[in-house]
Amino acid sequence: MSVHMLQARVVIRVFQVTYWPNLDVRDGSEIKLGAFGDLRLGKRYALGLIARTSGAADEVARVGRLAKHIVESPYKALREKYEEIWNSPNPADSLERCIARRHTSLVFSAPERIEKTTSVVDFQENAEVAKTWCMDDLRPILRARYTRWMGLAESPPSNGREPREQFAELDDQQPEAPQRAVG
Repeated sequence: MSVHMLQARVVIRVFQVTYWPNLDVRDGSEIKLGAFGDLRLGKRYALGLIARTSGAADEVARVGRLAKHIVESPYKALREKYEEIWNSPNPADSLERCIARRHTSLVFSAPERIEKTTSVVDFQENAEVAKTWCMDDLRPILRARYTRWMGLAESPPSNGREPREQFAELDDQQPEAPQRAVG
């Protein structure tokens, strides 16, 4: 007798978010704010955000009055984008529209895309596993990419610039309250 293992395709994307105070000077003028990530597994969708809690004084001094709130409190500013995306009727489509929009100097990078397969047997047997698997799979990937991109050591600094996080997931593209939030 042969046993067939059911496999599901998982697609993870990570976007770096930067602010460019001077669009004419591309090299070295960017201010790294944080990272968005999403994960798709069939009808399940997860969205994550990791961002700095505050900007450095020299970074804040380089931006104009209208963008000061973004650089002073990157997590708070990007959390507003996150909430806008998550609370829309279709968060996956809303993220695509947000990335496609031109935010003047607020820039989403091209996505780093990770594709893999996973067994779906555990999800069929345990609904609670299925409920949190997407966030639990997305979180370490987004943390690792953020940490590497920001040039941080494995343990974040404790000088007010440590990152804060927000993660949520839904099934069948129907909005629901976040399953778990950290930060």
